[in-house]
Amino acid sequence: MPTIHRSIQDSTAAIPVPGTGDRDVEFVFDAPRLSASTSRDDRPFLSFTVNPLSNAEANLVVSINGTEIVNETFTSSPKRTLVEIFDRSVLDGTDNDLRVLVPSPGSLSVSDLIVGYTSA
Repeated sequence: MPTIHRSIQDSTAAIPVPGTGDRDVEFVFDAPRLSASTSRDDRPFLSFTVNPLSNAEANLVVSINGTEIVNETFTSSPKRTLVEIFDRSVLDGTDNDLRVLVPSPGSLSVSDLIVGYTSA
């Protein structure tokens, strides 16, 4: 089955958000032609770049449609790209809500958010 990707965000989002102090950002996206397959070989993935902006420990939590798919703590500053594979049941064909949260006192930026999935 072919794979489709959705580019969610190409720009950089700093968290906390400058000016508001919000500790999360949200994106809504569709996954057209999403396959109904539940095979382990057909699971969707999230790819993103994270860059810790402070010397303080920063915890990153990413959820899609209320399901936590990433919970990672960063203690060093190198920029890095991460990929997380998650269960097909998390993704819907339309109106997916992707939330990026930094609940700790640290700060970081996220960019290049891409969701890939198998198409029908």
